Amino acid sequence: MRRLSTIAALAVFVVHLIANPHYGYFRDELYFIACGMHPDWGYVDQPPLVPLLAALTQVFGHSLVFLRAVPALFATGGVAVTCALVIEFGGGPFAQVIAALVFFFTPVLLSFGMKVGTDEAGLFFWPLIALLVVRIARGASPKLWLAVGLVAGLSFESKYSVLFLLAAMFFGVLATPERRILWGRWVCAGAGIALLVAGRNVVWQLHYGLPMLELLRNGQNEKNGLIFVPWALPILPEQSLIAYAAQVDRLTHLSGKVTATEHGREDNLLPADWADMRTARRGGLCRKLR
Repeated sequence: MRRLSTIAALAVFVVHLIANPHYGYFRDELYFIACGMHPDWGYVDQPPLVPLLAALTQVFGHSLVFLRAVPALFATGGVAVTCALVIEFGGGPFAQVIAALVFFFTPVLLSFGMKVGTDEAGLFFWPLIALLVVRIARGASPKLWLAVGLVAGLSFESKYSVLFLLAAMFFGVLATPERRILWGRWVCAGAGIALLVAGRNVVWQLHYGLPMLELLRNGQNEKNGLIFVPWALPILPEQSLIAYAAQVDRLTHLSGKVTATEHGREDNLLPADWADMRTARRGGLCRKLR
């Protein structure tokens, strides 16, 4: 199953690498390059990671291929991590293929992997944070919180909106029995690493009077928030397909396990399988799936 995620990731990288340079510079890309050519701990309207990466790709001369290889790499990592998340939740090859296709063809995510922008790093960092937290909840070493902190800090250096993801995950986990993973020295250590990585940019923003907040206020006054609704609508059905595909794949998987346990074989069961099997038995789902 791991091989499938590798193939999907490589396919995404090759497609982006070939297709991305076939149109000229987007105006924001030129701005990112210009900002990155003057390295600083922060900028008025974005954190420093994306401008610095953009400028780094142009060290040996102007190149659309190198410039857009960066978002292509982030998209590649995003597909691989998405497939890993599917595996963590018990999905098989079918669910992985559907998840990889949805990740690649969702219009807004596809655009993030096509050109340089502050959202590009989130293609990889956001699902990676989710994957690490899921693994911790499933019994992996709490030392993974160190990695969570590092990735969260780097994501903050790409776009500040990762704070909404972290808040949503925190309160989401807090509302479940898995809240036990939120306490401990490794959680504090991970938070410390995140602050260490992101702290210098926060200091820069504070030093210059929080110009990013001023930018957001101006944007709020000049733009209608409803304009973003059409962007969100195409994403919703495709994300639902991920959950649907994973659940169908899991129920099909459970059908064979119920049959196995009826014959006295109880090996290779996931921790959540017993509850799911009881639900499947009561609803007669396994008989229908067979």
